[in-house]
Amino acid sequence: MPHNVFEQQPDLSSRGTLVYYLRLILHGWPDRYCIRILQNFVLSLKDEGIALINENDLSPIGVVNSVVEKLGKIADMQMMTVCNSRDCTAREFEGLFHEADPRLKLFNIHRTSGPAMIMEVRLSGS
Repeated sequence: MPHNVFEQQPDLSSRGTLVYYLRLILHGWPDRYCIRILQNFVLSLKDEGIALINENDLSPIGVVNSVVEKLGKIADMQMMTVCNSRDCTAREFEGLFHEADPRLKLFNIHRTSGPAMIMEVRLSGS
């Protein structure tokens, strides 16, 4: 289904549990737009809904191997120069979730062997 992330997402809850999947969307926008994107999903996210947010993890120095760390820093520099945005750490993403809606909570992080992570985000109390 085509949609615009800057508009409220349709309410499809009558079809069952909703899972929104955002792949490499947030890192391409400055924080104020990321918050707006997240707010549009929150409006349609019901109690049992899940947002899976697939982004690069800008891990702190020494947490991942040096090759993955270097790739993450290069990607971050590209985002800054090309899109006026940035890659974030999981903690920084949590801050964006809270700014978008205090009920939006990071429940789990699924990590890969590379720089990618999938964050499982739900409304608190879900």
